[in-house]
Amino acid sequence: MEIESNFNMVLWRPVLVVFFLWMQQNASAEPSLCPSDQTTVGYSDWATLKADVAAQEITNFIICPDTALRLDDNKVDELWFGNNQAETTVQCGSTGELNNNCIVQGGTSHVWMKGGSSGGVNVTFRGIKFQNSTRWSAVVSYRCE
Repeated sequence: MEIESNFNMVLWRPVLVVFFLWMQQNASAEPSLCPSDQTTVGYSDWATLKADVAAQEITNFIICPDTALRLDDNKVDELWFGNNQAETTVQCGSTGELNNNCIVQGGTSHVWMKGGSSGGVNVTFRGIKFQNSTRWSAVVSYRCE
């Protein structure tokens, strides 16, 4: 019986490792205390912000003050807002002021918004500087369905 038990554990170990890696990559992330000021709760990395925007569980996103979110120039990695998304705000710091110094930099594009006859997209950006994308910073499209 012990040999059979060990054999089963050896077979399941790779499956468990793959499962936990998948969970880590696909888990909805949460904002955290900003390293820049230790008072604001917000996003200091693009992957976490992107995961929460995609999950559509919250509608107000704060990027940490004095944060540069750098994207890979060789990868399509934009924030995507689609039909029937709730009214959403993405802002720099708790006040959304430009002098809070939030920069989204690099990548092929930064933001993609797609509306359609079944619903529009209502997204507000406050105090964020978008720069140096290899294609475009924002794409806004509308498709009649």
